[in-house]
Amino acid sequence: MKKTYYLGPKKAPEKERKQLVSRWLELRNQGHGVHAAAKLVGVSFMTLYNWKSDLDERPNKIVGKPCFNCGELAEYDHHVVPNSRGGKKKVPLCGICHAKAHHMNKNMTIATMVKETLARKKANNQYTGKIPYGYDLADNGNDLIENEEEKQVLDQVWEMRLAGLSYSKICDDLNSRGIKPKNSKRWSRGSLRGIMLRNVPSEAAVVESEKQEERVKTLKHLLEQIRKAPTDNEELFCSLFSGTMNALEMSSKESAREFGVGRTTISRWIRKENAPHPAMRKPIFVMLERWVVDWLRKQK
Repeated sequence: MKKTYYLGPKKAPEKERKQLVSRWLELRNQGHGVHAAAKLVGVSFMTLYNWKSDLDERPNKIVGKPCFNCGELAEYDHHVVPNSRGGKKKVPLCGICHAKAHHMNKNMTIATMVKETLARKKANNQYTGKIPYGYDLADNGNDLIENEEEKQVLDQVWEMRLAGLSYSKICDDLNSRGIKPKNSKRWSRGSLRGIMLRNVPSEAAVVESEKQEERVKTLKHLLEQIRKAPTDNEELFCSLFSGTMNALEMSSKESAREFGVGRTTISRWIRKENAPHPAMRKPIFVMLERWVVDWLRKQK
């Protein structure tokens, strides 16, 4: 049976305390909350919080990254916008810069730190943009070098795309295999498409261009039909709905969320097995028209 300590920081051997705290920090880095991680370890949160001083670490400390502001070894993953206000973007900071960011120095805020850092990097001819997928930053802090593993993933992605798979299905395949993008936990259709368009192999460029031209023609034809379609024709509704979803490469999950219905309902519409009441078809046609128009506008 797992031991459970609730009696304070001095009731367990020092070696065991360090092991438990290390396990707690590992679970925190994997995405568990502080209390959930403590429960998995079998030690109360407050006890672990006291024990952490033995390792001189906190749950939000990070290892191996340079400080965004001064370039020293980072210790904290600092939220640019506080987490309590919904902030998600983080920057690595060392202990000193982290203290400055929390207004221990009233003249220093995260905004001024970012401005100073970008100005210093530009003055030193250092790379200031986001590192694209398929590349890593070289040791000199200026050049980009290829990442072989990520390049192999891009090759696999283009093979799947040229085989006829949609962006959504490719994302599902990558997520199921545990392959993560550079700056996120999961792949999304928009981010995948943007990365692919920035890394188009020469042999795939012609094929993708032809597919895109055919897709534009198909959607323009569907747009004309949607604008003229009567609401009392069930077969025509299912045909137009199915064709639009396929042309836009929208999954049943995405369309179900947009329309506020179940995925099985969307699947029936796509399979042309059933259609909504005629009174509901007009607003659905209006939404389909808006999606097609927005997509065509983005291609210009």
